[in-house]
Amino acid sequence: MFTYAGGAETLHALARTHYGRCVADPLLSRVFGTEPHPAHVDRLADWLGEVLGGPDRYTRLHGGHHALLRKHAGRGITEEERQRFVEIFFESADEVGLPPHPVFRKRLREYIDWGTGIALEVSHQAIVGDTDGPVPVWGWGQAGPPVG
Repeated sequence: MFTYAGGAETLHALARTHYGRCVADPLLSRVFGTEPHPAHVDRLADWLGEVLGGPDRYTRLHGGHHALLRKHAGRGITEEERQRFVEIFFESADEVGLPPHPVFRKRLREYIDWGTGIALEVSHQAIVGDTDGPVPVWGWGQAGPPVG
């Protein structure tokens, strides 16, 4: 899915566009702040790349799955904010030209819904316990979240 999406360059453009919209959004500015954090775009692009089967940059450079969970702990994300995040994600995907192929978009939506559900859950925990699970890799044919 990484290659089909357009690779690292396209996913970086997606992360930049999406993050810019989140920071500017009146609802999401509570979660993201109103001032951009310079490293966020690179982290998001690396995460998306790894999740979609690309290089393991998020794991190597940013600490892997547990680090991502820790970043969301205690943020108190609401369901309305989660839904708005997803909406902005797909607006951004359209803007940067991610392929509109129905199977690709279906799998991408399944991942974003699944992943933001975890972020929502973790955001209501003060701390995240130790976990050494790998970054989930989302593929073309799975009926649900990846196993392992």
